[in-house]
Amino acid sequence: MNHLIVQFIGEPLGRLTGLEDLAAHTPWIIYSWLFYHLVHDFGMRFSQGIAGYDKLSQVKKHSWAMHITSIVNAPLVSVMAIMGLFETFRMDHVYGYSAHVATTLSLAVGYFLYDTLLSWHTRSDAGIGFVFHGLGSFLKPVFHYYSCLVLLFEVSTIFLNIHWFCDKIGLTGSTFQWINGIFLLLSFFSIRLVMTPIFIVEFWSNVLKMDLPVVVSVFYFVMPSALTLLNVFWFYRMIASLQARMKDNKAVEDDGYGKLSTKKKQ
Repeated sequence: MNHLIVQFIGEPLGRLTGLEDLAAHTPWIIYSWLFYHLVHDFGMRFSQGIAGYDKLSQVKKHSWAMHITSIVNAPLVSVMAIMGLFETFRMDHVYGYSAHVATTLSLAVGYFLYDTLLSWHTRSDAGIGFVFHGLGSFLKPVFHYYSCLVLLFEVSTIFLNIHWFCDKIGLTGSTFQWINGIFLLLSFFSIRLVMTPIFIVEFWSNVLKMDLPVVVSVFYFVMPSALTLLNVFWFYRMIASLQARMKDNKAVEDDGYGKLSTKKKQ
């Protein structure tokens, strides 16, 4: 099976993108994509026993299942990325290769492919920003060291999912959600808004030293910048979300970035 996937999918994609190593990792990408789809389907079936779930629209049911899938992915990828950083830190930050990181990136690409397609399907609920986030994460740099740094974004996603489900199970404004919210803000700010921009500058300096096609170079400059601006916007929304809870802990339908609404559940 792996041989067929590499021959008919991996090798053509490798030639198309110019990434020769992509072919060997295509099976892991496809298996990852299928695995997260199975988790998504299981989440929808498992949630049928939850009170009020059947009243949700189909789009909101898919959005709910995406959060369940993210609960599985975020801790897994975070741990693998941290292990990858320890392995690649002493390697060349541009050309250093790690089999562990290659597997981690394959699993992550499979997830972000799933995430991008489902985010487009649920864009009316989650917002178009999640579509661009999925695209930006899916098209991450092939540099192993820097890729692990980008995958550390998922650390804050762990707390984001807890925050989101607190709103859905009646814990809005609770002490537990406040404590989780502190960890969410700290992890989001320290990793996405402080650490990552610092390493983006180092990454750009390395890109300038490489003989890359103009289109590729432009991509490596634009996409990290776009993701950083998106993170700044989301951080502002999270601050607004916590401020709203100080005034009214009955807010519902919060996606974790401040999307508050007083409308009743569908």
